[in-house]
Amino acid sequence: MTHDELLTSIDSPNFRGSRTAETPYLALRAVLEIHAPFESGVCGCELDQPRISYMYPCKTVRTIQRELGL
Repeated sequence: MTHDELLTSIDSPNFRGSRTAETPYLALRAVLEIHAPFESGVCGCELDQPRISYMYPCKTVRTIQRELGL
């Protein structure tokens, strides 16, 4: 699925109407688990891109924090 297709699916009334109140929590939790920090201070997302080192918190975690007002 492309990024645009994913956004279209998430924005659709059918998707929104078929999800429980717990769905957004579970999605955010899964993303934050992937981005958990290691003892070295590096973000877990580095495992997906081993040639790039992202210090924790990476851009994804900072964006989630900003959007949630944390």
